[in-house]
Amino acid sequence: MKSTVLRRFGRNKGAVAGLAVLAIVALVALLAPLLVSHDPFAMVQQPFLQPFAEPGMPLGSDSAGRDVASGMAYGARVSMIIGLVATGMALLLGITVGALAGYHGGWVDSVLMRFTELF
Repeated sequence: MKSTVLRRFGRNKGAVAGLAVLAIVALVALLAPLLVSHDPFAMVQQPFLQPFAEPGMPLGSDSAGRDVASGMAYGARVSMIIGLVATGMALLLGITVGALAGYHGGWVDSVLMRFTELF
């Protein structure tokens, strides 16, 4: 069973590419302090520095002189946390509503299902 699921997943090129991108973003988010050398909020260089114009700043700087690569690496952390919390809350709420609807049935099921359809 497990090997069939993995085999089917491996045949779906979009799913494999999506998983690879997600893994790269998660890796960058976890290793942000090791990958970038600047504080994402510190003004470390002149504004609007071109990419690769200065050693240690591969993506250049923004309008305030902050390192763009640092901002992206630390921003990936925030995005991953928000995504995980939102997914966890949706899962918790969905399981609760589904369990209540399945257990009680009848009009409770109808009301809860109309409520979920609203979203």
